[in-house]
Amino acid sequence: MNGYEDKYLREKVNRIIARQKEGKIIRTYLKPSSERGRLFDPCAGEGKAASTLGNALNCESWGVELSPERAEKAKNVMDKVFLVPDDANH
Repeated sequence: MNGYEDKYLREKVNRIIARQKEGKIIRTYLKPSSERGRLFDPCAGEGKAASTLGNALNCESWGVELSPERAEKAKNVMDKVFLVPDDANH
């Protein structure tokens, strides 16, 4: 792995960890809905943050993910996950 790839991987891991922590912090500031809502995460990753918030806020958790591996993991914890092919951005 070259220096660029190593830096990219570290940044990616740090973003994932931060999102999990942010999800726990954010839910302390929000009040759950009396009616079932819908929470959308446009960068779902493995779905942990959206799932945590969705459960805490009485919301279905929906998300979009580019990585097939992360989308599969997200499907285990989120209500609905859409896999968007990476080349769809071009």
